[in-house]
Amino acid sequence: MVPPDLQQLVENVVFRNPQRALARLGELGEKPGEQLALVQLVDVLRVALQEAADPDAGLHHFSRFVHAHGARWQLYRLLKDHPAALDTLVRVVASSNYLADILVRNPEYFDFVSNHGLLQPRTLAESAAELSRTWSAFRSRFSQFDAVRRFRRREILRIGIADVIGRYSLPLVTDQLSVLADNVVSQCLKIIENGEPSRLFVLALGKLGGHELNYSSDIDLVFVSSSDQVEAATQTAMQLNKVLGDATSEGFMYRVDLRLRPYGASGALVVSSEMLTKYLAETAFPAERQAMLKVRVIAGDVRAGAEWFDDVSAILHQDADRIRAQVRGLKDRIEREQLTKTSCYENVKIGPGRIRDAEFVVQALQIENLRAHETLRNGNTLQAIEHLQRLQLLSDQEAKPLANAYEFLRNVEHRLQLMDNRQVHAIPSDPTTRTVLARSVGCGGADPADAFQQQLEAATATIRTIFERVLPRIG
Repeated sequence: MVPPDLQQLVENVVFRNPQRALARLGELGEKPGEQLALVQLVDVLRVALQEAADPDAGLHHFSRFVHAHGARWQLYRLLKDHPAALDTLVRVVASSNYLADILVRNPEYFDFVSNHGLLQPRTLAESAAELSRTWSAFRSRFSQFDAVRRFRRREILRIGIADVIGRYSLPLVTDQLSVLADNVVSQCLKIIENGEPSRLFVLALGKLGGHELNYSSDIDLVFVSSSDQVEAATQTAMQLNKVLGDATSEGFMYRVDLRLRPYGASGALVVSSEMLTKYLAETAFPAERQAMLKVRVIAGDVRAGAEWFDDVSAILHQDADRIRAQVRGLKDRIEREQLTKTSCYENVKIGPGRIRDAEFVVQALQIENLRAHETLRNGNTLQAIEHLQRLQLLSDQEAKPLANAYEFLRNVEHRLQLMDNRQVHAIPSDPTTRTVLARSVGCGGADPADAFQQQLEAATATIRTIFERVLPRIG
């Protein structure tokens, strides 16, 4: 028999399946002591579920966590004394099946829910030191790499919790995700090299290169060495690529995309720094040089990488006179190709007026003006917008709306990917799923889905208007 207070909770929260919610509440208090302790949580639990992105999922995953944690009475007493922890727990698991799965698998990570002091952002050095201590406690390589996988899973939970409860801004979320990826790649390379001097350096491009990584992004890497070390460096790079992508019982680290190396998928896995510089100067397509705006050295022989990096700046300048037409042509081609597969208008990344439009506007203006303003070489889109505004290459009336619209779309992208740890960009058409997405990005009111649609259309219109001004179609 479910106590009246719990029955009242079900009546006060809009569940899609009230009967199932009632059954779950009954399972959470099977013994009299547990039931009494649960009833004492009812007011906080009701409010948390009412405000959750998906109340059904919130109660479902809360139940899963309670069963995984064990010692229910003690847990309920803890939550009674720390109501903010209960609110955080419900908000997080209601927004992300992925984060809920981590908590169910590792109930000991509950400290991140109950102690917000543990959510402080970490510097590259702090994260590296902790990760090094974590894997170095093991002797076998297999165990060391699994330790890295566990560290990554725990850090994703930390970042995700801070994101969902509003402790981190979008720039801080993407920075922390990028710091984590930097360290995972760097530390895995150290394990492989086992104390030997590094034969290569690793370049990050794309979202990782720009310090703006998503939760479920591929990481774009290019492996580079000196010309006399290519063969030996190739063996190291093959091991690194395999380790990053391999899945064990502890999960996997990252999907690695190597297609930005010279000649793409048909090119050599490791290229010499001399060959890469020559390729970019003489052979690369404009889009490949455009991608170099985001390049960073993240692992291996960092000194050699820095020397190479300094030599590349001048190469980006050569497209300056025709960059706008090139970037517009590339974006038009992307939209045409996507329209043959599915409607790009529901794609938060590549649809007209969406994320890629904003990034291409920024990159075109950067390359066009690099000769005069070397400080524009910045792979982070939001930081680049600030530089462009400071130089009045984007007006005050354009820069702030562009940044706000871009941040909104990136937050939508994050919520889509955080739900199930899948690399998705399609805005759901199903009304229920769309409403959950709307609530997860902070749209409220009587009709969150309608409020979301209005904000989506406003952001899209803002970006596309600026895109058409900066990158008009020619001919």
